[in-house]
Amino acid sequence: MRCSRCGSVMFGVSANARGSKFAYYACRKRLETGDCDQDYVRADWIEDQLLTDVQSVFRNEALLNEVWEAAQAQLKATQP
Repeated sequence: MRCSRCGSVMFGVSANARGSKFAYYACRKRLETGDCDQDYVRADWIEDQLLTDVQSVFRNEALLNEVWEAAQAQLKATQP
């Protein structure tokens, strides 16, 4: 996943506050150099959105058929 502001890698981090652990994603450039002003993004929000996006891909039968056919062609090409 990339930062929408600077293109650097976003990675998962966590913090403890008031006895609770909070997971979020942060821009590497923001954390390392402070050169990006991208806000932290809650992990639960991003992970829910990612799951929704992946599920929508698996509902696209035309795309799944295309992937299946490409995989079968690749397997046939590599068989002795």
